Formats: sequence, structure tokens, C-alpha cells
Amino acid sequence: MPNLALETEHLAAADRHIAETEKRIAEMRASVDRARAAGDQVLEAERALAAIENSLEAFRQHREMIATTIDDIKAGRLPST
Repeated sequence: MPNLALETEHLAAADRHIAETEKRIAEMRASVDRARAAGDQVLEAERALAAIENSLEAFRQHREMIATTIDDIKAGRLPST
């Protein structure tokens, strides 16, 4: 049975993970851009960046599921412990 307090904690954790991942992506993009400008090969770095961006999308989807659960608890569609 869902627990509103626990789901709220999960939502905060998901928000932190998303923010941290967005920061890492921005840092990595800047690094790739610098390497590209220096004439370095960046194919592997771009692949790694794409993988991290895919993870970010999964984090966002998970966050949405948590938010939906919270909304359902608050609306009485799900019982809460």
C-alpha cells in the first residue's frame, strides 16, 4: 500500500537525481565541445553523453510515476498507510 510520506521522499530524491544528472550532462557537453574544438575525436564521449541523456529520460519518467502516485493518494484514488 502506498505511503504518502514515503512517496514524497521518493519524489524529492528523484528531483535531486534529475538535477544532478542535468548538471553532469551540461558539464559533459562543455567538455565534448572543448575537445571537438581542439580537434580531438569525441565519438566515444558523445556515445557516453547519449547514454547519460537516456538515463535522464528514465529518471524523468520515474519521477512522473511517483508524482502520479502522490496525486492519486491525495485524490483518494489510492489508499495510503
